[in-house]
Amino acid sequence: MDAQAQLQEKDNNIIILLTVKPNQTKFRITRAKNKLMVCLKSKPEKNKANTELVNMLKKAFKKPVSIISGQKTKTKKIVVENTQLDEAIRILEKYTD
Repeated sequence: MDAQAQLQEKDNNIIILLTVKPNQTKFRITRAKNKLMVCLKSKPEKNKANTELVNMLKKAFKKPVSIISGQKTKTKKIVVENTQLDEAIRILEKYTD
């Protein structure tokens, strides 16, 4: 995984740049063209896909997660609080196929 392109460490938090693909058969993280792609089961309506994204990342990281930009687009900027870069890479790689 090209961590420098998708992850940034800032103030003891990790900022993740990713693209979501809603309405898929299961939750998973993939790499496409050096970008993180997160497949979500939810449809992109009534904030369902954003809620699923945040909940699944909270479950994976066991830390507070929030969307800081991209609420209404497929490209999102996520912050994971109190996380180091090496820990974020390790966790994301467990979910990446």
